[in-house]
Amino acid sequence: MECEPAYTIINLLGGATKVAAFLKTTRQAVWKWTWPRQKGGTGGLVPQRHHPAILALARQQGVYLTAEHFLPGGAVATAKAETVT
Repeated sequence: MECEPAYTIINLLGGATKVAAFLKTTRQAVWKWTWPRQKGGTGGLVPQRHHPAILALARQQGVYLTAEHFLPGGAVATAKAETVT
């Protein structure tokens, strides 16, 4: 099972390959955000250093994403982020 909120954020932005390219990192590094800590992941947390860039990518793509979406039990847990039309 994928860990939230990272899994939803990655998928909203077009997948790990797209997010990794934007962040200039590897796809594997991005997918590790969705892995449990016991397996070497972040337990669903997106590293804070990437938050500003991911928010910028979301704006470019017209995806509604706020800082709250990065919090465990935040906006992603209660309702999936919506695409801005």
